[in-house]
Amino acid sequence: MSDLSDLIVIGPGSLYTSILPNLLVPDIHSAIRSSRALKIYVANVATQTGETEGFSCEDHVRVLIEHIGDNFANL
Repeated sequence: MSDLSDLIVIGPGSLYTSILPNLLVPDIHSAIRSSRALKIYVANVATQTGETEGFSCEDHVRVLIEHIGDNFANL
C-alpha cells in the first residue's frame, strides 16, 4: 500500500468507545503504525463521567500506550 499521507489526526472522540476500538482493529493499527505521516492525537476538551473523569491529556496518552503499545510512532 502506498503511503501518501502527510498527517494522521486521531480524535477527538470518546477514548474508550470511539478511539480505542478503532485503533485495536489490526489492519487500521498496522496502517497507522507503518505510515511515515506525523500522527496527532486530539483529546476531548471535556471529560466523560465514569469514563475519563479527571483525566489529563497525559492520562489519555497513557491509556493509549497501555492498549496499543508505546511504539505507535509519534502518537
